[in-house]
Amino acid sequence: MKTKTSRKEVYEHFGKNNVVQFGYCSIERLENYLPQSSKSFHYTRGVYGWNCDVYCIEGDGLFFCITSGYRPFGRYDEKIAEIGRKYESKISNAPYENRGSIAYDFLKQLYNYFQEK
Repeated sequence: MKTKTSRKEVYEHFGKNNVVQFGYCSIERLENYLPQSSKSFHYTRGVYGWNCDVYCIEGDGLFFCITSGYRPFGRYDEKIAEIGRKYESKISNAPYENRGSIAYDFLKQLYNYFQEK
């Protein structure tokens, strides 16, 4: 079962620079193959209902958060969108047994991009 959270709680835990946003279904296939520890057990909602799912990425030297939905929040720029599109197309063409490692590579590349900025 998913737990309701808020933008404020996410920002307090991860900091504003460690939260990235993707639009609804823009990383749909990647979401299915994220490590089990980062599966979305959180969501945010507002006056119009569901806003976004919140994926907390912690462990293995990674510490950031991905939000994905109708009204996500966090950092966004063209490079982040490009990383998402690149790995989304990679995972859709990959054999099933390689998809977990592709999703993990996606997380590492996003985290490395955060460290550069």
